[in-house]
Amino acid sequence: MLVDFGQASLWVSLASITFNPTFWNIAAQREYHTKWITKLCGNDPQRGCYAIAVTIFVLGLIRDMLFNHALAQQPQMALLDTHFVKLVAACLVGSGMTLVLSST
Repeated sequence: MLVDFGQASLWVSLASITFNPTFWNIAAQREYHTKWITKLCGNDPQRGCYAIAVTIFVLGLIRDMLFNHALAQQPQMALLDTHFVKLVAACLVGSGMTLVLSST
């Protein structure tokens, strides 16, 4: 079996992956229309911006932790657990980062 759908951690991770961008979009739209985050931060837009940035960052860390936990509990495929595949993956990540950084 390639994916163990019976693992609760998989579903918790999926819920977190789905929740995060939904939350960011709703919070950003509500802030744009009502300035609710700015009001919570004493009518200081800079503090409001920092507050939402910290919230998004922390939610991202939690999402990553849940994702790593879910992956650790899934079955492993011996073919993909070789040094060659890991080297290719590292090269692809490196080239992708280079493309992203060079596009700014």
